[in-house]
Amino acid sequence: MATNLPNQSLSTQQFFNGYYNQQITMNTDVYNQIYSFFKNNTASTSAAQQLTQTVMILTYNNGIDPLNVIKEFNRAANQSELKILLITFFNSLRGPTSKLGFNNNTFGNQWIQRNIIA
Repeated sequence: MATNLPNQSLSTQQFFNGYYNQQITMNTDVYNQIYSFFKNNTASTSAAQQLTQTVMILTYNNGIDPLNVIKEFNRAANQSELKILLITFFNSLRGPTSKLGFNNNTFGNQWIQRNIIA
């Protein structure tokens, strides 16, 4: 079949096919401590598992000690403070265009807006 697409090498296909299946080795004691923290602070086991997995992956990829992160989360006085700390932690490792939990209101230039007929 004739195509104008460049030939992809096998190594490129293997890299992208396995991109989301990368294995990460975690300490089970650390995982259990983080899981028990989230199990005590969430209503469901699936939420605790997802939060534990996310924290472990983010700390592993960024070279952060996960137990230090949980120590900071322990300082939260209530559930709303814990949510703010979680959002702040997740956002600290994200790009500026994909922040979680915050509404970014953009306001147009007043001189341009006055010329637009609604």
